[in-house]
Amino acid sequence: MRRRSKITAAVAAVGLAIGGAVALGGGSASAATTGTVQVERACSGPQLQGKPVRATFTATYSTPLFLYPPASPVQVGGSFSFPVTGFAGAATVDVDGTALLRMTDSLGRTTERPMVVYAHDLPTGAPGGYATAAVRSFTPYLPDASGSTKITVDLVDLSLTVTPVSAQGTPVGAFDTTCAGSDRWLDLPIVNGIADGIQGGDVTGITDVTATSVSLTWSRAYFVFGDIADYEVLVDGKPAGVITTGLSGTVTGLQPNTDYWFTVNARTPTGFGTGGAGPMHARTARSDKVQATYAATGGTRFASGLAGEVSGTLATTVTTSTGATAAKLELAPTTVAGNYGGVFPVSARVTLTEQAPTTGTLTAGTLTTESTVSARFDGITVFGFPVKVPATCGADGVPLRLSAAGFGQAGGTATGGYQLAKPTGCGVNGPLVSSLFSGRTSLELTLAKR
Repeated sequence: MRRRSKITAAVAAVGLAIGGAVALGGGSASAATTGTVQVERACSGPQLQGKPVRATFTATYSTPLFLYPPASPVQVGGSFSFPVTGFAGAATVDVDGTALLRMTDSLGRTTERPMVVYAHDLPTGAPGGYATAAVRSFTPYLPDASGSTKITVDLVDLSLTVTPVSAQGTPVGAFDTTCAGSDRWLDLPIVNGIADGIQGGDVTGITDVTATSVSLTWSRAYFVFGDIADYEVLVDGKPAGVITTGLSGTVTGLQPNTDYWFTVNARTPTGFGTGGAGPMHARTARSDKVQATYAATGGTRFASGLAGEVSGTLATTVTTSTGATAAKLELAPTTVAGNYGGVFPVSARVTLTEQAPTTGTLTAGTLTTESTVSARFDGITVFGFPVKVPATCGADGVPLRLSAAGFGQAGGTATGGYQLAKPTGCGVNGPLVSSLFSGRTSLELTLAKR
């Protein structure tokens, strides 16, 4: 029997593999065995440019003992590479899908069940034209069986829905493609033995999902040889730090926009415990705040004609739902020079320092910011002769405004500047400083994402 797997693609790569020396249910396990197989598939679709999809599957497994209840799900992981050169204009690609599990017991009975896999946020600018992502999943409950059970994992007729995603997290088009082929990549020999005596503890629902937390519920478990002491929540097969006697819990400290699998171990008073049926998947929400740091390079020009090159950084945090932007502007001291009045060669050092957090908006692709800065002037020379000024020479509370139309994930060009009425604290050379730096000062900065 053949089945079609369904996948929604987003960046570039995905993979599978049975991970960990898996002790299914109770009892002990034999020495672990590891095997690797590589798969290559040709897929249709102009964006794929005739390049194949590639996968490497590695399995580490053992022959654990179980009798009843059925053995716990087996964790699956690995890698999958996807051609991404045809997705220019998109930031990432998402891939959701299934792989088929064929399970055959010693009596020749065969069961086929899908195993869900996820690979999201694959970068379209990956080197070599391929993006590779690690994926993890879990098998469903293994079938009831007597004697030994062999589990064969196949990928059958991979069917993909490819969805490029913009830098703002919105789909920018989708297309369907098929990747014909069938590859057997893993056989798991499972040997029946003793029972663990614990039933239940199945995850029954995901009740709330945020960018950093997931709340879930589970069924009550029963232990035929005594009482259940508590329940421990596992994330991707590892303890999540949530232990409770109740039937619900919340896992915190998760990463935004990330796939996770949740299981619950029902534990006895001695600490022994096993997980319930098929771990439940949840994807945390995209963070409402997107952070980026941009290298800033460009130039500045004063009304007096003095000009120089500017460098620094702009670190932004954008709230995507509103466009509200918080930023930190850091500019290195700038040397400016020119001929004052067209006659006198003048040079000076200008230092702008942010005095309060920069604020702004990112709306319809236009970034606007407003900073409050202090301006300090020193190192002044006229005809090569130094002009002494106190360290206080300059101005405080100066509004500096920038605007960048067509601003995107990679950055953009910001223009703007600030206005000085009259520098203060410059001592006897105040009039000269005022004539050099008063008035409108322009800035033009190229912002390139780091």
